[in-house]
Amino acid sequence: MLSENEDQATRFKRLIQRVQISSERAALYFNSDIRSDDIDVKEYRALGGVLKQKDSQVILTIPMKLITRGGEKEILVNGARPEELLPNEPLVKALARGWRWRRMLETAQVKSMPALARAEGVDMSYVNKLLRLAFLPPSVIEAILEGDQGDSITLAGLMQGDVPLRWAAI
Repeated sequence: MLSENEDQATRFKRLIQRVQISSERAALYFNSDIRSDDIDVKEYRALGGVLKQKDSQVILTIPMKLITRGGEKEILVNGARPEELLPNEPLVKALARGWRWRRMLETAQVKSMPALARAEGVDMSYVNKLLRLAFLPPSVIEAILEGDQGDSITLAGLMQGDVPLRWAAI
């Protein structure tokens, strides 16, 4: 199996010639030194992976999907959304702040939006942008809180005014 001086991760890195990633799959190309006990075939087959030999190369292909959440790329293996997919924290915080500011205005804790901006120590334009989030459709708010808002709803987009004016437009 593995020598005493070489752990599995080190050997795995040494055996990989190249990695090819597309929007639909990841392919790992191994050199001819690979042995059958270097790869847990059952584990990769459970992910929908395919192991094949081409000439002196072994190629492991795994279906996947690249998504963007919060400005970061994430990999979903085999197109499935993992159960542990967490909400986008900056988006949730901005949503909560927008709702808090809305309540402050509705309950007259602050008398105006300029007064709110001064009290919070932020620019008036920032207050305007975050207050929009307090008027999102309930279905969008629920999706954000569950981390299931998809790629089209981003904090940057919402801050730039990409907020539907009518709930039916969603």
